[in-house]
Amino acid sequence: MHVHQISIQYRPLDDRILLRISFREGGEQTAWLTRRLLLKLWPLLRNSVADFVAKLQAAQGTAASSVAVADDKTRQLLSDLRGSASNEKADFSKPYAAAASLENTMLVHTVNLYSQPTKASFAIELLDKPATPDAQPCRLKWSMNETTLHASMKLLEDAIQASGWDIPSVTTTSEPATAPDADVLQSMERPKYLN
Repeated sequence: MHVHQISIQYRPLDDRILLRISFREGGEQTAWLTRRLLLKLWPLLRNSVADFVAKLQAAQGTAASSVAVADDKTRQLLSDLRGSASNEKADFSKPYAAAASLENTMLVHTVNLYSQPTKASFAIELLDKPATPDAQPCRLKWSMNETTLHASMKLLEDAIQASGWDIPSVTTTSEPATAPDADVLQSMERPKYLN
């Protein structure tokens, strides 16, 4: 199915993130994302998107193709730069046209990611936990090109920041603390004590 519109918003009353997707072929799917799920999913999703972007650049033979074999930090930087450039052109002002009620919204239990850089496609599959062991889980799977992927990542990042869930932010990368130089320690004044 081809995505027409995506909406990702934090709902404070439910303390969950609501994902709504409408498709060009018609219809809408909705899913709840919980804090517990996103604590594990967010870093994995960011790494998968960074790998996808780097491999996509390598497959297209662009100047950034050498990044495909670079370290993780460089890949993430390339992904962030491509995302920023893509999102500058995206239209986030058009309101989402909701078509369905939230009665049958699935509660996401499992997420599968499918990266196909040679086809310039990144797919996400969401599954809920079946009510009984014999029942089949509800599934929601959609494919995106790089532009839609970056826009979706921005929407998800904004929803995570609005939630206040203390999930490590995408835009802030913390540098590891380094040990002070020996020269700096030698030049420091010794503490003075009063008895």
